[in-house]
This record gives sequence, structure tokens and C-alpha cells, in this order.
Amino acid sequence: MTMERPFITPTPPAAVASGSRIGLADLGWLIRRQFWPMLSVIILVMGAAAALLMRTPDSYTSTSAMALTVSETRVSRANSQLEAFDVTSARVQTEIDILRSRDFAASVAESLDLFQDATFIGEADPDSLTPEQKAFVVDKLLASYTIFRTGESLVLNVTATANSPEMAAGIANTVVKTYIARSSRDDLAQLETWVSFLRNRVDQLGQSLSEAEQALGEIIRTNNLDDVSLPTRLLAGRNNAADIIAVLKSEPGNAEEVARRQETLDQFEEQLATRTRAELARKRQERVVDLLATRYQTATERLNELEPQLELVPQSARQVTMAELPTQPSSPNRPATLAVAFAGSFILAFLVGLLLNSISRQVWTSEQAREITGLPNLGNIPRIRSRGAMQLRMPGWVLMIPRFSSFAESLRALLTILFNSSGHRGKRVLMVTSPMPREGKSTVAASLAVTAARDGLGVLLVDLDQRRPETLRLLGVAGHRVDVEDLLTGRLSLAKAIQPVEDGHSLSLLAVNIADRWTPRLIDQFGDRILKPLREEYDLIIFDTPPAMLSADTGRLGGLADEALVVVSMGKTSARALAAAVERLIVSGVNVVGTVINSVEHNRGGIADHVGSGRTY
Repeated sequence: MTMERPFITPTPPAAVASGSRIGLADLGWLIRRQFWPMLSVIILVMGAAAALLMRTPDSYTSTSAMALTVSETRVSRANSQLEAFDVTSARVQTEIDILRSRDFAASVAESLDLFQDATFIGEADPDSLTPEQKAFVVDKLLASYTIFRTGESLVLNVTATANSPEMAAGIANTVVKTYIARSSRDDLAQLETWVSFLRNRVDQLGQSLSEAEQALGEIIRTNNLDDVSLPTRLLAGRNNAADIIAVLKSEPGNAEEVARRQETLDQFEEQLATRTRAELARKRQERVVDLLATRYQTATERLNELEPQLELVPQSARQVTMAELPTQPSSPNRPATLAVAFAGSFILAFLVGLLLNSISRQVWTSEQAREITGLPNLGNIPRIRSRGAMQLRMPGWVLMIPRFSSFAESLRALLTILFNSSGHRGKRVLMVTSPMPREGKSTVAASLAVTAARDGLGVLLVDLDQRRPETLRLLGVAGHRVDVEDLLTGRLSLAKAIQPVEDGHSLSLLAVNIADRWTPRLIDQFGDRILKPLREEYDLIIFDTPPAMLSADTGRLGGLADEALVVVSMGKTSARALAAAVERLIVSGVNVVGTVINSVEHNRGGIADHVGSGRTY
């Protein structure tokens, strides 16, 4: 899982002392050599600070406070409960936004007559201010006061700053008073709106209720629904007619009488059906009347509750602290400012001395690497001193490095830092790259893999740099690179593609070849089908990728790794290339955990930085 880290913009090479090779012992020499430029910087900064303080007028600060109340008038009791529940979050933030709004600030400016104040309008004519000039006054007023509260308190503090004590206290108190008066006015207007709405609603509901009751009475009168015995008489007449028809049909020669009785029976049936429809219509109308009556009663009750409140509208806030006239200016603090200016001038002078003293644009120290990238330097790998030019070309030479050499110890220290610094204790995938070629990234990747395997970890080194493949030779593996398409399609199994390293303990090698480029789809397939099962099998997987500045594949492949390590060659890697490489990797979403300086020279200017001592190879 990739660890998230904030984006750090690398410091441009021109801004760092990339050629600086100065230790504490050389500090005095640097000051003596650059004494006059550094002294000039200090004098200029202090002079500018003194001139600025002399031109800066005194500012005074005063604070008032008001407490918001939780009582509010709402049409629905449910709404009132919801407002009271959320008063400490949404409402408080809303009121703060209102206090910082331009419309409210304009009201405060009107109350303070700031549109007539020369301090705010300058030399403009108060009687003919343009909209732009009025907007400038409002902007200046908004910049003069702040609103804040402590924790979840309902008390809002108004802190105003002005060039006079009277104006500072006046702004703080006027902001509070204007807010209270405006809130009360708005609450009254809102209450009047609701009362007017409820009055109209009661009138409408009363009218609708009367019309519904009249319609109910019309249904009852029209259909004789108040005659409760009528259904009984109709049923009796229908049953009598039916009985007579049954008797007549049993005797021959009564056809005409049967037909006449049948007409009577049909009339009874029709009357009964009409009565039934009328009963249903009455029930429907009764439900309408009940519903309108309930609404009318609810609206009337709410109106009766709100109308008395018109006489006394509760305030939305009350002032708890009056702003007093300050007796001492709050700014500028001249002694503290001069002290800070002196410290800043000394630091600036020292930086100028370093800049003037710098003669090289290459990375020489871990401090430079940190300044350029904003990342920690996790280790320093000493230069391998061979006994002959051909020794470093010998296949498998990294396996021959003695365990107690400074080279091996520096790799073990680097491995310890990688496993302990991030807090990630599980299995991981580490990517090793460099800004440019021939900076020793493949050597560091292979040596780190050998060191981890010697410590008992199950390690897989994945060679993804097909442009300059080195891992097969470095580990002395007589194998070949496998096509990633064969692995993805299943034509070649992972077990056959992975090559164990002889005398490498638990170290294995997977050298991958690709026909064209690493596309996003191909990388996703590689991660799901190849890397995922490998994560379960190995404790540490190390990617040897192409240089970051020469291949876009490095940034893409870095998304599969948990961490990335950038190898810097001492005295060879340029500050510009390092900054650009780290920036490219971070922008690509790669979790770059730090740098490691390779080929560190012992006793070169005293900057070996604890690479160890003893035999090196």
C-alpha cells in the first residue's frame, strides 16, 4: 500500500549552495572571506527595517464580545428544535459569515460615518463618492476587524485594529451594536411575515371548510340521507316484489303481471343503488371536512402563539463585553521587530556568503540533497575501491563484498532505516531509480537485495531497466530477460521466469523485457497478475527502473511500489537533474521516501557523513 506524503517542491538549483563543501571548521573562513558582502547585507536589512518602522504608524487594538442566543421563532416546532440542536455549528458559522459580509460592513461604515472620514476616503469628496471609492472604504473596514470564537462557545469576539484608540474601540462596539439591531429588525420582519401568512392561511382554510360543510349538507338534503328508515323500506319493497314475481312465475298465464312486477323490482334496485352512491359521496365529503377542520385548527393555534410575540421579539444576541479605549499601541513592536530583522539579516548574509562561495552545481553532501529535494537522505554508500579496472566488471561481484566492509555496513544501515522510518513492518515493494544513467542505481539495487537476503529476508530483484540491463551481470546469473507479455498471457509461468541467485541465500531475480512501452493498462495487468502473487511470496521486492529523467516508464512503474529511493552519485549528479527527477516522480504519484548518495569519497572535504571506516572494495 502506497504511503501518502505531501507534495514538496524541490528547491531550484540556483537557490541552493550546491557547491558548498563547508563544515563547521570552515565557518570562520567563510565569514572572513565574505565579510564585507555579508556586512553590507546586514546593514541594508537593518536600515530598511528601521526606515519601515519609522514610517509605520502606531496601531491600536480593542475587543468587544457578544453572546448568541439559542431562541428562534419558527412556524414549525420541529424546525425550532432542529435549529436549537445545530446552533453551535451551522448557525454560528452563518453569523460569522454575516459579520464578515460586505453588506453588513457597509452598514457599520454608515453608522460610523466612515464615508465622511478622511482616514478612510483620503482626499475624495465625501458628497460625491464613486462606487469604487465606497467599495474601498468597505474593504478597508473589513480588513480592520476580525471575528473569532473559542471552541464551541456561542460568544463571538470582535477585535478591531485602527490608527487611533477611539476608532479601534468604536469599530469593535459598532459591529456588535449593528449586528444586534439588524438581527432584531430582521427577526421582527420575519415574524410579521409568518403572522401575515398564517392569517391568510386561516382565512383560506375557514372559507374552504365552510364550502366543504355546505357541500356535505347539499349531499344529505338532495339524497334524503337524513331519512334513516328509507333504506329499510326500499329493501322491504324490493323483497316483496321479488317474492310476488317468484309466485307468479310458478303459475302459467301471468306473463303480463310478471313483467309489470319486474319493472317495480327494477325501480327498487335503482333506488337502493342511488342511496348507496349517495352514502359513499357523503363519507368522502366528511373526510374532506375533517381534514380541513384539522388544518384550520392547527393554523389557528400557531397563529395564536405567534401573534403575542409581535409585541416582544427576543434579541438574537446580547453584548457581553464593551470595547475599551486601548492605552498602548499593539503594533509595531519595534524592539522585537529589530531583533527579528537582525536575526534575519544575519541568516540572509550567511546565505549570500554561501551563494557567493559556491562554485559547483553537483551534489556533494546529504545536506545538499535534502535542500534540493525536501526529502531526507537515508544513507551514504562509499565508493568501491577496486584492485583493478576489471574487478568491477566481474560477473557476480556484488556477492563477493565482505560482510563487515564499510560498503556492506552502509547498505545494512540503509536497509534498517527503510524498514524502521516509515513504520511499515510488513512486506513491501521498493523502487530504486536515479535522475540520470551511470549513477549506480543498479549497483545499489542489487547490493541492497543481497544485503536483505543475507539478513534472512525473502528478496526478489525485478530488473525493469531493459535499456541498460546490469543486474544479470552484477549477480552473476546466466539467464535471460523474459517478455512481460508471456507472463501476462500465461505462456510462461512465474516459477520458470524467476531465477534463483547462486550463493545469494534467499535472493531471486526476475529480469523483465517489454516490446514497446509500459502503458497504464499493461501496468495494471502487471500489478494484478504478476506483482500481487509475488507480494505474498517475498518479504521485499526491489524494482530496478530506468533513470527518471530519461524514461516516463519510471513514474508509471513507481505507482506499483510502496516506496521509491533516488540514487545520487556524489560529485556527478547535478542539482538541477536531482530536483527535476524528484519533482517528476512526486507529480507522477510516486511515494519518494528519500535519497541515497552513492560513491562517497572518504575524507573529501570532511563530508563523508558517517559512511564507516575500514576495508572497502
